[in-house]
Amino acid sequence: AQIIVEESNRLNEKVTEFLDFARPRVPNLRPCDLEATLNRSLELLQPEIDRLGIQVSREYQLNGRPLVVDQDLLHQAFLNIFLNAIQAMPKGGHLTVSTLPGPNGQGGEIRFQDDGEGIEPEMLKKILNPFFTTKELGKGTGLGLAIVRAVAESHGGTAEAAASESGGALLRVRLPLLPGPSDSKKRITPALDRL
Repeated sequence: AQIIVEESNRLNEKVTEFLDFARPRVPNLRPCDLEATLNRSLELLQPEIDRLGIQVSREYQLNGRPLVVDQDLLHQAFLNIFLNAIQAMPKGGHLTVSTLPGPNGQGGEIRFQDDGEGIEPEMLKKILNPFFTTKELGKGTGLGLAIVRAVAESHGGTAEAAASESGGALLRVRLPLLPGPSDSKKRITPALDRL
């Protein structure tokens, strides 16, 4: 019975990932504290972070300044990023989460840097593509980071991966300054049409 429950949960996670990717939503934009959303995502994963002995540093520079975003979509994207970072550090390590104002103080940038296994240079261009995974067969769908990119683009922003100076990986999510909820849907819908 335990095996059936575990396999049912695993399959449910896979189906949910496919559905999230196949049916992107138009963001429901509202003013949001990105740093509070990051903290919420980290709190959800705290038991696994503690179990693996991962140290988390928060370097927040937005100081609670709200951005107009879809908090639920970003929470999902942040969870995907954190899960990838945690899985890259099975023997512990260090994860740094930073927020920065965008150019001229407009919008914002979130950086996720770990000192895990890192990403091979030839894979950096593919890591955000749908169905691309470096995990063992059956252990990943290759949709987690593709969903991150789709969420960033649905906000008119970008997501990109790079090698970290610490030897691990660095993922940047840049979000532009978006207008308020009443007139924002026209601007961001085209980003979803490309998916």
